Amino acid sequence: MVDESWQEDQIEKLVYVNASGILYASMREMVSIITGRGFFPPLTLPSCSFMGMFKAHEDARKKETELSTQPPLDLPATPSGG
Repeated sequence: MVDESWQEDQIEKLVYVNASGILYASMREMVSIITGRGFFPPLTLPSCSFMGMFKAHEDARKKETELSTQPPLDLPATPSGG
């Protein structure tokens, strides 16, 4: 649940970026712990930001919306006069 004072148009961004970051950080730690129990040094996944992925997701959605509002190019011409 997101606090009611949060801007409505920012909720998807908050969930997409923050939830992904929290899950990835937890997974990153678990991978390091599990791989560190063997004979080799622990595997450490690189840290990353999910903001770029969210922006790409937003751009793809905008492009899809633009394409869905354009009429199809393969429609036959309507007969005139008649």
